[in-house]
Amino acid sequence: DWMWSGLHLDDGTHTHAVGVPQIPGFGVGYIQRGDEITEITSVTATQDVADNGLITTARIESGPDKLILDVEPLAFGPILLVAPDGRVSHFARAMCRVRDGSGREGRGWVEWNRNQRG
Repeated sequence: DWMWSGLHLDDGTHTHAVGVPQIPGFGVGYIQRGDEITEITSVTATQDVADNGLITTARIESGPDKLILDVEPLAFGPILLVAPDGRVSHFARAMCRVRDGSGREGRGWVEWNRNQRG
């Protein structure tokens, strides 16, 4: 499983993060504020999943600057991926609204690749 995000906040901050939910703290990416770019060295991604397999809410925490974003999916473009050997993955991707604790808001795209285990 993995989570990918590309998000833009209303104060001009841009962030791109990749995390693996089964390995909290593992992640890569960047946070850009103006001309300053900070490398992301950790990502913890959590999500709530509805019965239909789509994400209802999520949280992305990235560091070292401890950016915490609450994610609200707005519109989905999910894909069901089936390998020739029968393995299945739910690729739930969505346009999202995000908010942080200081009141900043933004929009962007988040993708969750959720392998289904038999």
